[in-house]
Amino acid sequence: MQKLDVLIIGAGISGIGYGAYLSMNCPDKSFRLIETRQNLGGTWDLYKYPGIRSDSDMYTFGYKFKPWNKPKDISPAADILSYLNETVDDFKMRPKIDFQHCVKKANWVSAQKCWHVTVQNVQTGEEYLYEARYVIASTGYYDYEKPYLPNFKGQERFKGDFFHAQLWPDALCYKDKKVVVIGSGATAVTIVPNMVHEVDHVTMLQRSPTYMMSVPGSFLSHKIIKAFLPQKWAHAVIRKKILTQMRLLLWACDRFPIRVRRYLMEQASQHLEGKIDVETHFNPHYNPWEQRLCFMPDGDFFKALLTEKASVVTDHIEAFTDTGIQLKSGNHLEADIIIAATGLNLKIQKHFEYFKDDEPVNTAELFTYKGVMLAGLPNLFPVMGYSGQSWTLKVDLAAQYFCDLLKLADQKGAVSVTPKPPVTDGKKVYSLFGKRLEKASYIKRALDQMPLQLEEEPYSFLDLQQKDKKILAKSQIDDGYLIFE
Repeated sequence: MQKLDVLIIGAGISGIGYGAYLSMNCPDKSFRLIETRQNLGGTWDLYKYPGIRSDSDMYTFGYKFKPWNKPKDISPAADILSYLNETVDDFKMRPKIDFQHCVKKANWVSAQKCWHVTVQNVQTGEEYLYEARYVIASTGYYDYEKPYLPNFKGQERFKGDFFHAQLWPDALCYKDKKVVVIGSGATAVTIVPNMVHEVDHVTMLQRSPTYMMSVPGSFLSHKIIKAFLPQKWAHAVIRKKILTQMRLLLWACDRFPIRVRRYLMEQASQHLEGKIDVETHFNPHYNPWEQRLCFMPDGDFFKALLTEKASVVTDHIEAFTDTGIQLKSGNHLEADIIIAATGLNLKIQKHFEYFKDDEPVNTAELFTYKGVMLAGLPNLFPVMGYSGQSWTLKVDLAAQYFCDLLKLADQKGAVSVTPKPPVTDGKKVYSLFGKRLEKASYIKRALDQMPLQLEEEPYSFLDLQQKDKKILAKSQIDDGYLIFE
């Protein structure tokens, strides 16, 4: 049995971030990272579809402590992987990562006040036991192996290639082929402009529209700032600028949804030069930011639609046919390749089993504490980033909070920290994302697996960085809701 102070599960952007913060703030603490895949990077190593990129800027999606120095603000996966590898090497973490190992279960042992974590070598099947004082569950929020794929009527009839974008075939050739991409989210909006120049034609088939917003792939103002300021200062200034802009956008969406809708529609009309019916294809039935906006670097998706090789169709699927898709409108889409960009299957704290003194624990029955712990479960820090802002903004805050909490526990001579369960009598209970994203289909499908929250702090999940800073970075850690033992 290997003993550790901290076991980090997952070597994606969250796990690497926690490892870096531990290295900076708690160099006396031993830690390791467990990674199921053979490479680090999580999402950015998994996805292989054309044009895979961030869907937010890298100044806020990157870490606070490591300036983003690549050319594009909205960046391709290769640059993100390079950035993550640099971070790992900056903090000499590579020898601390166990690749191709997966966690099978984690059991809190009250008598020893530590976690016993069973880890399996995915190649040999051999199992190991780690004894860790603290566990960071940075396993991501979706199922890596099983994306969401509806069962389309007659899909077995289709003679061409049919697959989900998350499981992109390595040997796929789409040159001079007719392609249909099913979906209207960030994945579909990325794929279309990145294959348009090679295909015969690509059609994005959507059941309902999504709000889309064109933003510069690289801001001129950011280049000017970086030209005149030292790298760290420039990173901080640009990051602050973007956070302010995002805060204003979210405020406007909340206070003036009709005006924001009108602005987005007008922007789409201008980009599409009146050649595509914006009312039909880009006018969702919900208000802006009730579901996340799709950002397009330099309006690349709209530019693709202005060519003769790309189109958007808003309709419902009746059935697959031998040669394509029959629509309920009566139209038929011819296809050699059909790509389902139909979303994720959320998997929130369900990548392995939790136990407390050998008794099973259902994390969906527990309440979040400040969005960083679960009430009633000691020394566990499940990582959940923001849905409306860059994920890593939460990682920065949560990882620094974790390090500060470790130091406080050491000062108190404590080895376990447990959030007290809330009193819920007569109070409205929500799922983790249920307050803001309740209309999103991928959220609806996973409500039964999400931890719970209340309206009031500290048992609420604050999905905005500026609010979270008050309780994670500026408030007293020993707030009366934590039990130190």
